[in-house]
Amino acid sequence: MKIYQVIFVLTLFFVGSSINAQDSSKVVNMGQRFLVNVGGISEGVISKETLIRAGELRVPKHAEGYYVLASFRLTHVRMMDGTLVEFNPTTDGRLTEEMINEIKQAKNGDKLYFEFIKVKSVEGEELRQVEPIGLKIQD
Repeated sequence: MKIYQVIFVLTLFFVGSSINAQDSSKVVNMGQRFLVNVGGISEGVISKETLIRAGELRVPKHAEGYYVLASFRLTHVRMMDGTLVEFNPTTDGRLTEEMINEIKQAKNGDKLYFEFIKVKSVEGEELRQVEPIGLKIQD
């Protein structure tokens, strides 16, 4: 793995954010970590099948009704040769057809990084970037 790839990976794990959601009557503290998930998984290992079946990133349960996914960017690190495959940002929380095809090609041990994740309030007025997630493929 090249030095810029190591720095990239380390940067992803040291980024944090805190989000508060509001409705007309109260403020809901989202906590220190606002981790989106794929098929209920927001860190660690995931199978290709689970990832493809989920087909989208989702906001945490405690944020449902307050926030929806606005966009994200996916990076696939092929561990065999250290190749990075980066995709253009999405316009919602769904995996694109190109992303799904890349995931189908992934090997055990490959890493997927969902970064530049943006959520917006259900009213569409507030846009925030939240913590990236990294998942390792294991079938």
